[in-house]
Amino acid sequence: EAIDSAANGSVIRVYDGLYAEYLRIEKTVEIVGNGTDRTVIDGRGVRIVVRISYDGVNITHLEVTGSEDHRDGFWDAGILVEAANVTIADVLLRDNDEGLLAFESPGLALLDCTFDRNSLPVRISEADGARLLNNTFLRNGEGMDIWHSVGCTLRDNVFDAYGVRLFGGRPECYGSHDIDRSNTVDGRPVVYISGSTGTDIPPDAAQVIVTNRSGVRVGNLTMTNVTHGVQVAFADDTLLSGLTVTNCSKEALRAVWSDRLILDGVNCTGSEDGVQILYCNSTVITDCNMSSNEWYGLDLAYSENVTVLRTVVARNGNGMHLQNMSDSVIRGNDILRNQGDGIQVMSTDDTMILRNRIEHNRGWGLNINPSSEGNFVHMNDFEWNGGLQAQAFDKDGGADWSNGTVGNYWSDYTGSDDDRDGIGDTPYHLDTDTDVVDPHPVMERFRPSALDDPPRAVILSVTPFPATCGGNVTFVAFASDSDGEVTLYVWSSSIDGEFYNGTANSTTTNRLSEGVHTIVLRCMDDEGAWSAPATLVLEVREPSNATNERPHASILLIAPDPARAGENMTFEATGGDDDGVVVRIRWNSSRDGLLYDGPAWSFERNLSSGLHNISLVVQDDDGGWSLPEWLYVAVHPDQSPSNRWPVALIDSIEPDPAVAGRNVTLVGNGTDEDGNVTRYIWISDRDGLLYSSPKGTWTTSMLSPGVHTIQLRVIDDEGAWSNATTVVLTVRPPANVRPEAVIVEINPSPAYNDSAVHFVGGGDDPDGTIVWYFWESNLAEILYDGPNSSFTSDSLP
Repeated sequence: EAIDSAANGSVIRVYDGLYAEYLRIEKTVEIVGNGTDRTVIDGRGVRIVVRISYDGVNITHLEVTGSEDHRDGFWDAGILVEAANVTIADVLLRDNDEGLLAFESPGLALLDCTFDRNSLPVRISEADGARLLNNTFLRNGEGMDIWHSVGCTLRDNVFDAYGVRLFGGRPECYGSHDIDRSNTVDGRPVVYISGSTGTDIPPDAAQVIVTNRSGVRVGNLTMTNVTHGVQVAFADDTLLSGLTVTNCSKEALRAVWSDRLILDGVNCTGSEDGVQILYCNSTVITDCNMSSNEWYGLDLAYSENVTVLRTVVARNGNGMHLQNMSDSVIRGNDILRNQGDGIQVMSTDDTMILRNRIEHNRGWGLNINPSSEGNFVHMNDFEWNGGLQAQAFDKDGGADWSNGTVGNYWSDYTGSDDDRDGIGDTPYHLDTDTDVVDPHPVMERFRPSALDDPPRAVILSVTPFPATCGGNVTFVAFASDSDGEVTLYVWSSSIDGEFYNGTANSTTTNRLSEGVHTIVLRCMDDEGAWSAPATLVLEVREPSNATNERPHASILLIAPDPARAGENMTFEATGGDDDGVVVRIRWNSSRDGLLYDGPAWSFERNLSSGLHNISLVVQDDDGGWSLPEWLYVAVHPDQSPSNRWPVALIDSIEPDPAVAGRNVTLVGNGTDEDGNVTRYIWISDRDGLLYSSPKGTWTTSMLSPGVHTIQLRVIDDEGAWSNATTVVLTVRPPANVRPEAVIVEINPSPAYNDSAVHFVGGGDDPDGTIVWYFWESNLAEILYDGPNSSFTSDSLP
């Protein structure tokens, strides 16, 4: 009534109280409440609580609540704005379907508001010049959507999750905004790179938006609980590498209208979609992981000349989706255990699908829908996919299923091979409702089953490189497992031994000693299988006083071992310094952290139950640190006082001596007089924890060269540990096989003098891991000499 009777330009004050009503504002007024905790407008289930349809309206100092989702496709919001130059300030929008919707509302100002428990707190569309300043977002189902709008300003907005999402079909819908790093998600900055803005990206970035800028590199980041981790739009030649993006409400990574993208070692999991690529020609996706997403692992559409290599797409709603694609290559990927189809192909032409493992998908392994033609499908392994009548579907014959002599492997093929040429004597029929066949089905797989795969580990980055003794060094890993999950990351140094054993894919340490380290990363999956070691050479330099001689230390005693829960253990060490004195002794546990840091050579304390890797370092009066010494000890959990400890016995380790890279079989057993042995733990004094399993026999090819003291412990059904039993094993180095190098891309080509040129390389080492890359030119001599597979140079003559 007050609004109806007010003249244009009036100020309407709303005093304390709960007002159960719907407001429609069709004149220029200012509505002022008494505070968000005192003046409440409650729609009590209406579609729109406050609807603003006239320019210049201001609403301040009140709460708007009670809009519910009617699930009929129409708008449901606390406040709906359909006018220009509207200001909403110090308003609490709580418990609405959508908090604020604004359509065709240029000049909108959203200031100092709080959005709490709304399904979607803010969506603005065609709201050019909007200002969204100092707003707080708590417990909402999404973040802030800015659609089809130009020139918006975002400052000091604080999100507990989700963040900012841009959307539109024009470059200015992405690149014309003013979004600085005062906007945060869970305390981490939103990074917006556009036009002439800087391209530096902090390691704690919550989101990265790259738009209207070419040649940007986004790498070595971990992002979670946002709408999109990375958004790329109208940004050609963007390199995305070493990213881990998880638990996003939309696509973990979304790229549109950006040509020549490179995705290398990108890990997108646990989101609504893993990766979406639209209108992005000449994109290369290699060695990525897109798994456990709700809808699609990889969604490719409206693009040409896209290449997908060596990528895992597993356990998604559907694996890979190709729509309106052409002239692309899908090669050497693992498409596994998706709830729907492994690969969906729609209106896609002249695309090659080969040498993929397409296994155990509940829908068709490969589903080629109508309006596709000229595709090639051959040399793939189709194993036990769950289509209605066959493992693949091609209604209109949109693909050739053989290269003329070789087709695909089909696990349910029942034909014979009487001439023993490896090709079935009769065609494989894809579906009984069509005449489409694979005319040359092969009798054996092209690649081993993915269900036998160990996990794969890659060292993404080591920062800084080289490092300084005593300074922080951060290690970032990428790992994937085609038939399960990666559950453990173990980092070790050839000088200092194991320095991390846990579930995080990154770790930071300041305890690396001076010297040239071979850093080793190994990962374990949920079935106890270990990856091949990934290695990198890292130099750690002394910060000062280069003439100082390193002190030395050794562990004399840690007893008792094993210890009972709560029992004090004695730690004793000895050491010295040839050009000074030892002033500091530091003990650390892999389970309990820092145990002691002081001047005494011995101390007592108890440890938590479990297996501990105890390390010892000492510091001299010049600030130099010793090389670490380490030792594994065990602590029993609480158990029955009458429980008898189990006994471990190593039966054999063969062969002895062994050769690095070749199988070694360790056989042990355990006995328990009053129960059962439940777990066997193998440990090496060189490589750390090797294996933990209910089985006593273990085969590995991952022992490093050198003399190992192999230790076996067992655990009984009350959690009690045995004493350790040990055997010495010599592992000899193998004969080295020369690695092979390949240039993946040089872009742009041709290039202008002094322009930035991005180089991407790769390599394969049949008996090890690539640790170094060396690039040279006949004009500029050495271009790059280091551990990274890609680099950018702006100094080419």
